[in-house]
Amino acid sequence: MTSYLISDFQQSTSNFEDVISDSSMQVKLVVLPLQPTANLFVDSCWLNSPIVQIGQTLEFALRIHNSSDKDAENVPVRFFLNGAQKAVTSLSIPAGQKIETTFSFTASESGWQKAAIKIEDHPLNFDDAYYFSFEVKEKMHVMSVSENVSPYLEAMFSKDPFFEFLKSNVNSVDYTNFGRQDLIVLQSLRQISSGLREELKKYLEAGGSVCLFPDSSSDISNLNQFLNEVNADGFSGINENKDQVNDVDLQHALFKDVFDNNKSREGRIDYPTVSKHFDQSNNSKSVRQVLMKLQGGGSFLSLYPYGKGQLYVFSVPLQTGFSNLARHAIFVPILYRMALLTAKPISFSHVIGSDEVVMLNASPPTGDQAFHLINKETNTDIIPSARAIASGLMVDMGNQVQAAGHFNLMNGNQLIATLAFNYDRKESEMIFYDETMIQEKMETLKLKNWSYFNASTPDLKKTLLDLNNGISLWKYAIFSALVCLLLEILLIRFWKTA
Repeated sequence: MTSYLISDFQQSTSNFEDVISDSSMQVKLVVLPLQPTANLFVDSCWLNSPIVQIGQTLEFALRIHNSSDKDAENVPVRFFLNGAQKAVTSLSIPAGQKIETTFSFTASESGWQKAAIKIEDHPLNFDDAYYFSFEVKEKMHVMSVSENVSPYLEAMFSKDPFFEFLKSNVNSVDYTNFGRQDLIVLQSLRQISSGLREELKKYLEAGGSVCLFPDSSSDISNLNQFLNEVNADGFSGINENKDQVNDVDLQHALFKDVFDNNKSREGRIDYPTVSKHFDQSNNSKSVRQVLMKLQGGGSFLSLYPYGKGQLYVFSVPLQTGFSNLARHAIFVPILYRMALLTAKPISFSHVIGSDEVVMLNASPPTGDQAFHLINKETNTDIIPSARAIASGLMVDMGNQVQAAGHFNLMNGNQLIATLAFNYDRKESEMIFYDETMIQEKMETLKLKNWSYFNASTPDLKKTLLDLNNGISLWKYAIFSALVCLLLEILLIRFWKTA
């Protein structure tokens, strides 16, 4: 059996290493003749802020790639938001180079936003647009799990309309609320039950943020069991020595715009004072980042990654007998930033053909209803599969999206999310294997039953048929026989014997 592979053998999509050779099959690589093709395309795009709020000036960056061997001069780049052009600039991109630039804009309304970057490039234009979407948050969700919620915590979150503050008693926690939370604060807890430990771990694994304050009444061995399970350092007891925070990781996003830059440079920042605090033991599995350090060398605030999420651990309770943290000016911005920096954003954009799964903070459809992924411009209506998990909802598109653009994920008439899909940028790299490179690949991978054929002939179909069936000689044989018969007739008629 003979198999023909007809391709231009673009390097980004031709995976010779993945070939499983079959000795019973002869494979002929038919390489199409290449036409010189220059291509300019939007490579990627990303927001420079983890969260978008109304009235906030935002900046996003984009990268444009010139994959040709010629410089591109004054290429217009346009930014569209919800169908309206918001900004335009021009870029000059050297041959074979990538250029990055930024756009700034102010979010004026809440909800899902459809954004796109567009350029003009001929003859290849399938990758001249890059679609992305993002949500302007109307509210952030913070949940307190405690025996007695701190009045400082309640006053901070319940009076700010941007935050939806949920108080939950540790003895009656509704775990179904976890998936909607941007931050869960654990404080005033004597113990953490096994059920709560498991749900907190699932929440962290899915990308949630947890902030833990120990309490003077806490069962230290019980708290340490939870901390050990999430690879964090445990508590070893109360240190009665007075201390003060004297070192803060100002490069971390948690402290962005929290301190006056001039005071920061001059070392004149007023940090919290400590009357007593919990010492921490060392867990060999922990990857601790000390965000606020005490003068005596201990940690005041530590950050531990777990799964896709992050655990913040203070070494003092919110009780005033331990420190002045709850009354200090730093308390409010730090807790706000913890909520804002939660690591659970929906992907900025998705790649067509990648069979990507989307994680949502939503509830699944009920009864006979189903999600619909809709693009009215292309008259597309797709039904993805959805499955509820502890931290929210998992939606699988199943490679059903075929065209780039914005798609609304609907549950009946309710908009769940706006998702953006783009073509795979691998196909935008106009770099191809030549004959020498293909021959080397076949020799290196020992593809002995493979052969190379250059399809430079104008009639490819006829050439392939001749290659497969051989050159048909029956026409020539019939013609030769007719000629011989004619000659014989002529000899009989005109030949005169002596």
